[in-house]
Amino acid sequence: MEASHPEWVIQGAKFSTIDYSDQPTLVAAFEGVDVVISTINGAFDGIQGQIALADAAKAAGVKIFAPSEYGSPSITLGGGVGFKKKVHDHLQEIGLPYAIFYTGAFPDMMFRP
Repeated sequence: MEASHPEWVIQGAKFSTIDYSDQPTLVAAFEGVDVVISTINGAFDGIQGQIALADAAKAAGVKIFAPSEYGSPSITLGGGVGFKKKVHDHLQEIGLPYAIFYTGAFPDMMFRP
């Protein structure tokens, strides 16, 4: 990946190969990182990945975590997006500061022919 994006490396980007089921790998990837912005799949199976990222971020001393929570507010919703509340609850439970960014509806989802 570094070879594909040398301009990012020059600016300080570090690339890491991670395994979401290997906590030490995740923690090592987050060492020295202040902010983690998760873009992991937010679907139902993404909850375990989000929780693994959050736990590793906490262990590595990350200062703030942004879970995959784009679109519209869903914390009070159940069903298809109720899993996001589980992630919020977990973040509160482990005491990891977090920020949620609501971007509104995505035009590509709304304006389809």
